[in-house]
Amino acid sequence: MAGAMGGGAFGGRGFSLNLNPMPFMNLSFGGGEMVDEKWRKQQILELEVYSKRLELVQDQIKAAMEELRSHGGGGL
Repeated sequence: MAGAMGGGAFGGRGFSLNLNPMPFMNLSFGGGEMVDEKWRKQQILELEVYSKRLELVQDQIKAAMEELRSHGGGGL
């Protein structure tokens, strides 16, 4: 619970592991190709942000694993 509120494990960073990308919907509001192109560009931008978030989560996981191993020997 404390981790979900921002004061938890991994140096108190309180990251969330919500790994679901935004829902993709093929929306058409009757605006034609111009609106569809705007939605396509928006989806690309959001996926780029999502990809960056995944990279940051991976980096955080690696740092946490290194910290745990350095304090306990890491013998699995």
